[in-house]
Amino acid sequence: MNTNQGKGLNKLASALAFLNSIDPERGVYVHHLEVLLFINEFDSVTYKQIEENFNITNASVSRTVCTLSENASHRETSYGFIEKFIDPREGRRYRVRTIKKGKSVIRALEGIMGE
Repeated sequence: MNTNQGKGLNKLASALAFLNSIDPERGVYVHHLEVLLFINEFDSVTYKQIEENFNITNASVSRTVCTLSENASHRETSYGFIEKFIDPREGRRYRVRTIKKGKSVIRALEGIMGE
C-alpha cells in the first residue's frame, strides 16, 4: 500500500469513528450517511427523488427519513439531521432538507477528509 492510500484509509477510519461517536449504541449506518449527503446537495428533496436515486422502496425511504429526522415518529431515537415538511406546491407529499445539526456533521466530515 502506498503512503497516499494509507492516509486515505486513516481519514476514512477517523470519519467512521466520528460517525459512531454520534450514537455509540447504534452508530450511523453508511446508507443513512449516503442519503444525508444526497439531501444536502439540494435545498430539499422528495421521497420519490430519494427512492429513484438509491433504487429503494418508499417504505425504506420512510424508515431512513424517520431515523435521520429530528422527530422520529416510529423510533425511540433519531439523529436530528434533517426535517420533514409538507411540500408547499403539492400538499399531499413530503419533502426533506438538511438542518443545522446535519450540516454540522457534514462540515465535520469534510474537515476529517480534508475537503
